[in-house]
Amino acid sequence: MTGPSPTPPDRSRGELPLLNKLLYASGSVGANITFQTVAAWLIFFYAPPEDAGRATLVPIAFVGAILVASRVIEAVDDPFIGYWSDRTRSRWGRRLPFIVLGTPLLALTFFLLWTPPVDHESLWNGLYLFALLEAFFLFNTLVGGPYDALLPEIATSSKDRV
Repeated sequence: MTGPSPTPPDRSRGELPLLNKLLYASGSVGANITFQTVAAWLIFFYAPPEDAGRATLVPIAFVGAILVASRVIEAVDDPFIGYWSDRTRSRWGRRLPFIVLGTPLLALTFFLLWTPPVDHESLWNGLYLFALLEAFFLFNTLVGGPYDALLPEIATSSKDRV
């Protein structure tokens, strides 16, 4: 006696195949690794503890102020990027131009964050950190916002949406 066979996915409602779900989910891995690396290591890199055997590049209080200021600026620019992405019309669609053009810029700013202009405490390092961190967060939003907005556009079934 055999039980009922499993119901195949209903393609007429637009259910996504498992492979497509996994491919979409894997798309955020790189951006999350860079973001979490910045969150975990940036302070240690620019303002290491005294016993770390490394030179302080920016005083810890300034690193904190730079982090706060760059996140406040990011909170202001995020809605504008969302608005821009929602209204973009291109042959690639609304989201892909942001993802394709923003990803190399995100990677470049991530790399540059770890290459300060001088190897000792300096105002230049602080200004460099602020400019690069703001660019990093801007490009992170430029890639991440449209990427997240892709899900409702590719998953037409409510079962596939998060």
